[in-house]
Amino acid sequence: AVATGTWLTAVAGMTVYSLAIAVPFVALALSPGVLKKMPKAGAWMNELKVVGGLIEVAAALKFLVIADHAWGWGVFGRTVTLICWSVIAVAIAAYLLGWIRWDGDDRIEHVGPGRLFIALAFAGLGLFFAAGLTGLSLGAFEGLFPGDG
Repeated sequence: AVATGTWLTAVAGMTVYSLAIAVPFVALALSPGVLKKMPKAGAWMNELKVVGGLIEVAAALKFLVIADHAWGWGVFGRTVTLICWSVIAVAIAAYLLGWIRWDGDDRIEHVGPGRLFIALAFAGLGLFFAAGLTGLSLGAFEGLFPGDG
Protein backbone atom coordinates (compact mmCIF):
# COMPACT_ATOMS: atom_id res chain seq x y z
CA ALA A 1 0.00 0.00 0.00
CA VAL A 2 2.86 2.38 0.75
CA ALA A 3 4.52 1.60 -2.60
CA THR A 4 1.40 2.68 -4.49
CA GLY A 5 1.23 5.97 -2.64
CA THR A 6 -1.84 5.21 -0.53
CA TRP A 7 -0.27 5.48 2.91
CA LEU A 8 -3.69 5.77 4.55
CA THR A 9 -4.47 2.23 3.39
CA ALA A 10 -1.22 1.01 4.94
CA VAL A 11 -2.05 2.72 8.25
CA ALA A 12 -5.56 1.24 8.21
CA GLY A 13 -4.13 -2.23 7.54
CA MET A 14 -1.63 -1.94 10.38
CA THR A 15 -4.38 -0.70 12.70
CA VAL A 16 -6.63 -3.66 11.93
CA TYR A 17 -3.70 -6.06 12.40
CA SER A 18 -2.74 -4.53 15.76
CA LEU A 19 -6.33 -4.61 16.98
CA ALA A 20 -6.66 -8.27 16.04
CA ILE A 21 -3.56 -9.06 18.10
CA ALA A 22 -4.55 -6.86 21.07
CA VAL A 23 -8.25 -7.69 21.49
CA PRO A 24 -7.81 -11.11 23.19
CA PHE A 25 -5.34 -9.67 25.71
CA VAL A 26 -7.57 -6.69 26.48
CA ALA A 27 -10.59 -9.00 26.92
CA LEU A 28 -8.68 -11.22 29.37
CA ALA A 29 -7.37 -8.21 31.28
CA LEU A 30 -10.89 -6.86 31.69
CA SER A 31 -12.26 -10.15 32.99
CA PRO A 32 -9.75 -11.83 35.34
CA GLY A 33 -12.37 -14.40 36.40
CA VAL A 34 -12.28 -15.91 32.91
CA LEU A 35 -8.51 -16.12 33.09
CA LYS A 36 -8.74 -18.19 36.30
CA LYS A 37 -11.17 -20.63 34.63
CA MET A 38 -8.88 -21.28 31.68
CA PRO A 39 -7.19 -24.70 31.65
CA LYS A 40 -3.62 -24.96 32.87
CA ALA A 41 -0.85 -25.45 30.35
CA GLY A 42 -0.02 -29.06 29.66
CA ALA A 43 0.15 -31.54 26.81
CA TRP A 44 -2.76 -29.83 25.05
CA MET A 45 -0.68 -26.64 24.86
CA ASN A 46 2.19 -28.52 23.20
CA GLU A 47 -0.23 -29.98 20.66
CA LEU A 48 -1.64 -26.54 19.97
CA LYS A 49 1.90 -25.24 19.41
CA VAL A 50 2.71 -28.05 16.97
CA VAL A 51 -0.50 -27.62 14.96
CA GLY A 52 -0.16 -23.83 15.00
CA GLY A 53 3.46 -24.12 13.94
CA LEU A 54 2.59 -26.29 10.97
CA ILE A 55 -0.12 -23.83 9.94
CA GLU A 56 2.49 -21.05 10.25
CA VAL A 57 4.82 -23.00 7.94
CA ALA A 58 2.02 -23.18 5.37
CA ALA A 59 1.38 -19.43 5.74
CA ALA A 60 5.11 -18.69 5.43
CA LEU A 61 5.16 -20.71 2.23
CA LYS A 62 2.39 -18.48 0.88
CA PHE A 63 4.53 -15.39 1.53
CA LEU A 64 7.50 -17.11 -0.09
CA VAL A 65 5.32 -17.83 -3.14
CA ILE A 66 4.48 -14.10 -3.36
CA ALA A 67 8.19 -13.18 -3.20
CA ASP A 68 9.00 -15.88 -5.77
CA HIS A 69 6.37 -14.51 -8.14
CA ALA A 70 7.39 -10.86 -7.63
CA TRP A 71 11.11 -11.52 -8.08
CA GLY A 72 10.70 -14.06 -10.86
CA TRP A 73 12.58 -16.97 -9.26
CA GLY A 74 10.23 -19.53 -10.78
CA VAL A 75 10.64 -22.02 -7.92
CA PHE A 76 7.33 -21.94 -6.06
CA GLY A 77 4.38 -22.22 -8.40
CA ARG A 78 0.97 -23.81 -8.03
CA THR A 79 2.25 -27.40 -8.08
CA VAL A 80 4.93 -27.01 -5.40
CA THR A 81 2.56 -25.02 -3.19
CA LEU A 82 -0.22 -27.60 -3.48
CA ILE A 83 2.18 -30.46 -2.69
CA CYS A 84 3.50 -28.66 0.41
CA TRP A 85 0.06 -27.61 1.65
CA SER A 86 -1.31 -31.09 1.09
CA VAL A 87 1.56 -32.71 3.00
CA ILE A 88 1.24 -30.19 5.86
CA ALA A 89 -2.53 -30.70 6.15
CA VAL A 90 -2.20 -34.50 6.18
CA ALA A 91 0.66 -34.25 8.71
CA ILE A 92 -1.57 -32.17 11.00
CA ALA A 93 -4.34 -34.77 10.69
CA ALA A 94 -1.90 -37.62 11.46
CA TYR A 95 -0.54 -35.69 14.45
CA LEU A 96 -4.01 -35.02 15.84
CA LEU A 97 -4.91 -38.70 15.49
CA GLY A 98 -1.75 -39.65 17.38
CA TRP A 99 0.02 -41.36 14.50
CA ILE A 100 2.92 -38.89 14.77
CA ARG A 101 4.22 -37.97 18.24
CA TRP A 102 7.24 -35.99 19.47
CA ASP A 103 9.01 -35.70 22.79
CA GLY A 104 6.81 -33.89 25.28
CA ASP A 105 3.62 -35.20 23.69
CA ASP A 106 1.30 -37.41 25.68
CA ARG A 107 0.25 -40.67 24.11
CA ILE A 108 -3.30 -40.47 22.75
CA GLU A 109 -5.32 -43.31 24.18
CA HIS A 110 -8.69 -42.21 22.84
CA VAL A 111 -9.60 -39.89 19.98
CA GLY A 112 -12.64 -37.86 20.99
CA PRO A 113 -15.23 -36.52 18.57
CA GLY A 114 -13.80 -32.97 18.55
CA ARG A 115 -10.26 -34.15 17.81
CA LEU A 116 -11.57 -36.57 15.18
CA PHE A 117 -13.61 -33.84 13.47
CA ILE A 118 -10.64 -31.46 13.30
CA ALA A 119 -8.31 -34.23 12.10
CA LEU A 120 -10.79 -35.24 9.38
CA ALA A 121 -11.14 -31.60 8.34
CA PHE A 122 -7.37 -31.31 7.89
CA ALA A 123 -7.22 -34.67 6.08
CA GLY A 124 -10.01 -33.53 3.77
CA LEU A 125 -8.21 -30.26 3.14
CA GLY A 126 -5.05 -32.18 2.29
CA LEU A 127 -6.96 -34.39 -0.16
CA PHE A 128 -8.64 -31.32 -1.63
CA PHE A 129 -5.24 -29.71 -2.28
CA ALA A 130 -3.92 -32.99 -3.70
CA ALA A 131 -6.90 -33.12 -6.05
CA GLY A 132 -5.81 -29.72 -7.34
CA LEU A 133 -2.64 -31.39 -8.62
CA THR A 134 -4.76 -33.25 -11.17
CA GLY A 135 -5.92 -29.96 -12.66
CA LEU A 136 -9.11 -29.66 -10.62
CA SER A 137 -10.04 -26.03 -10.02
CA LEU A 138 -9.89 -25.21 -6.32
CA GLY A 139 -12.32 -22.33 -6.54
CA ALA A 140 -11.48 -19.48 -4.17
CA PHE A 141 -8.14 -21.10 -3.28
CA GLU A 142 -6.88 -20.54 -6.84
CA GLY A 143 -6.28 -16.88 -5.99
CA LEU A 144 -3.78 -17.79 -3.28
CA PHE A 145 -0.95 -18.68 -5.62
CA PRO A 146 0.22 -17.97 -9.16
CA GLY A 147 0.10 -20.65 -11.78
CA ASP A 148 3.09 -22.67 -12.84
CA GLY A 149 5.00 -20.57 -15.31
